[in-house]
Amino acid sequence: MKKIIIVLFLFSKTIYAQEKPKVNSIGFGLGNTISLFLKNSDFNKNGAFDTITGKPSFFIDYTNKSDSIKHFRLNIISEFPEKVDDIKTFYNFFLSMGIEKDLPFIKSQKINIYYGSDIYYKTNLVKSKLTPWSLFSHGFGFIGLIGFNHYINNDFSINSEFNVGLGYHQNQEGLADPNTGRILLERKFVSNKNFSIGLRKSF
Repeated sequence: MKKIIIVLFLFSKTIYAQEKPKVNSIGFGLGNTISLFLKNSDFNKNGAFDTITGKPSFFIDYTNKSDSIKHFRLNIISEFPEKVDDIKTFYNFFLSMGIEKDLPFIKSQKINIYYGSDIYYKTNLVKSKLTPWSLFSHGFGFIGLIGFNHYINNDFSINSEFNVGLGYHQNQEGLADPNTGRILLERKFVSNKNFSIGLRKSF
């Protein structure tokens, strides 16, 4: 009898664990994939999009579900590092945070579509063997986004996202005006997670 009670107790705990809603997720993958197609095109000859002609980037993101449709989000996005003479540089390193919301009329257990917005800080990171991390060419702004998740199972989903935004950035070298010493900021359209593809783990 004691063994039966123990088995029933463990079974009930397993059922509870399966039904417990998962409110957090961590994702990673490849972003800025559209640059592979537009890098050699005439679309961006005027330099309007600061990152759209850059290299493909990697991203790591975190989301927390605050209610049934709203999620708080945090993203780290950067181009893959370049290494020259033992100096490693991460160009277009973005740290962004914001809110995403599921579209409530999508009633599918396999797919959900969401939209949202982020605020971001942008810089370039440099590291060498002899010096600590340093930053140059800063920027900040706002990004709007839309994306979707396709659930493989209760734990994993395939994620894709597109974003576009507007911000103010220093020039790529991070230099000030040589005459006045003032920091020069240029208005830039950005899109660093366009048609990204990644894998997301819920927990």
